[in-house]
Amino acid sequence: MQLPGMDGWAAARHLRTNPTTHQIPIVGASAHAFPHDELRALEAGCNAFFAKPCHLPDLLATLRRLVEAADRKTSAG
Repeated sequence: MQLPGMDGWAAARHLRTNPTTHQIPIVGASAHAFPHDELRALEAGCNAFFAKPCHLPDLLATLRRLVEAADRKTSAG
């Protein structure tokens, strides 16, 4: 979530307010994660959050779930 120029929380909020990108799944990740960071990421618009290092099977399962949900929304109209 720590990015140069704009942090990940601001980036997520920006993506959510843009009509072109508001449906894109967002997964936040941070190596400097504190217990409140997941809630902060979800409140900013992230669909999920992982503390690094993350468990790859969990990350892949989350990505699969989010992409499938986005596909269903796109197909539904």
